Amino acid sequence: MPVPPSFEELDANGDGAISKDEAAVDPVLTQVFGTLDQDADGKLSESEYSAYRSGGS
Repeated sequence: MPVPPSFEELDANGDGAISKDEAAVDPVLTQVFGTLDQDADGKLSESEYSAYRSGGS
């Protein structure tokens, strides 16, 4: 199974969060985005994304 991209790779605009548009490059991440977005702010923080990267989706 391929390793998901790093947080820095996905955070294309460097704002410290992954938006839905930025997540769109990873189809699996797009599917689980709402589940990972624990605070429902429409973006993933580095800690929220780390749960996905470590396989905790």
